[in-house]
Amino acid sequence: MNHTEKAINAIFAIQRSARTALENVPVPPLGAAPAWIDGLLDATHVLQGFDSDRVQHLDRETLRGILDHSPKQFLKWDCRAGNAAISDDGNLCWFDFEYCGMRHGAEDFAWLIGDESWPVDAKTMFGIVEACLRNDGHTDVDSYMHYLAIYSTFHMLQRLALINAEVDRRGWRGMKKIIERDDVGRHPVFAAMLCRNAMYSASLSPLTAPLRRGFKRAANWHDKQAVKLKMRSKNTPA
Repeated sequence: MNHTEKAINAIFAIQRSARTALENVPVPPLGAAPAWIDGLLDATHVLQGFDSDRVQHLDRETLRGILDHSPKQFLKWDCRAGNAAISDDGNLCWFDFEYCGMRHGAEDFAWLIGDESWPVDAKTMFGIVEACLRNDGHTDVDSYMHYLAIYSTFHMLQRLALINAEVDRRGWRGMKKIIERDDVGRHPVFAAMLCRNAMYSASLSPLTAPLRRGFKRAANWHDKQAVKLKMRSKNTPA
């Protein structure tokens, strides 16, 4: 089992354990306020400069109904690579549960899929999650995966908005330093990777497919920024 499979299986293991251990423990819901759902839907503004026509044709009310999910499963939340570690015996452990709560359950995987510094593409990630669900005897895999695709798309819109805001405030940063410091992925290569992963998740549902072209254009724009950044670094005296 590779590190990616270990990471996903460890999240499923946490969720399974929580269903028993926290059965009679009150756990706060996550993303229950209407304003929280608005924040997801409004994150499409990051693509306005790349494809404003298609962004405007999203079925926001149907998407709102899907994203406004009741709390049914414990979530670690913030499942990014910086919150995981490999123990001496080779097991992968998740830490930092300060934002945990209850929601659908797929959101934990969306955090990892939407981690711009995570080196595994979205198609591979979706495949592993689906295989785990089927092996675990999940009763409605298709519905689960549809929700994961839609939520992941909007989560990655929010990540892209965060990257843009941090670049505006602090500028680009080297990829090595970002990983070392568990910083927001404010490097154009990371941003382009995020956009391409979002392209894939958006393509999995007709409700989010209109965003695909905007993500593609955003990825291409960040590719060009990466070339410019590399050229500037070469021309900067040591």
